[in-house]
Amino acid sequence: MSRRARTPVEAKYCDYYRSDSLDRSDAAFVGIGRACFSEAAGRSRCLLSAHPCIPDAVKYQQIDTILALQPGIRLVGERTLGAEEQYLTDHFPNLPVMPGVMMLEALHQASIWLVRSGEQFRSPLVLLREARSVKFGDFLSPGETLRITAETKSRHENVFKIKAVAGKGGRVTVSATLVLEACGSGDPPGLNTDQDVARRCREQFHELFGKPADIPETEAA
Repeated sequence: MSRRARTPVEAKYCDYYRSDSLDRSDAAFVGIGRACFSEAAGRSRCLLSAHPCIPDAVKYQQIDTILALQPGIRLVGERTLGAEEQYLTDHFPNLPVMPGVMMLEALHQASIWLVRSGEQFRSPLVLLREARSVKFGDFLSPGETLRITAETKSRHENVFKIKAVAGKGGRVTVSATLVLEACGSGDPPGLNTDQDVARRCREQFHELFGKPADIPETEAA
């Protein structure tokens, strides 16, 4: 059985992750900066798994609420770890704690929403290019809440350097400098992929957190 030809956006991600595993009409990757591709009604769509633009991705949301937002400048959010989350059964049986990669993903998602809000949700893709100086300082147990702060430190064209920190009770649990790039999918304009993904992400933000204009610029004391 011959493999179908990859769309431009699929080829772009396969090259980025040095993967050649896309051999079906639907392929989903869950992880930092990964993407979900689907073919529907003859149209190619690229949806970031970091945003729940696809229904099944909601359970991977690592931001519960946004407390403060200065679009493109600073975002403060929270994430409370629930005791019922599936992965806690194995991580760990006698000491349930949030996996470090999930805490890092919370920083990643906050940073992406920060970039998207500053771009008025025009960029269809916001890709993680680098994660620098990643440090873990404490565990997060069920019932505890992460306070996540993401701030833009610099921007060069469409590349953003974000300093992101999450903590609880005044202690840092994870921190990192993330380099993100806002870009298009590379799909042919006639497919309207970029417009479709940008619209879905904007609508999802509104559904989860409300409109940016309605979120205060600074968090309550």
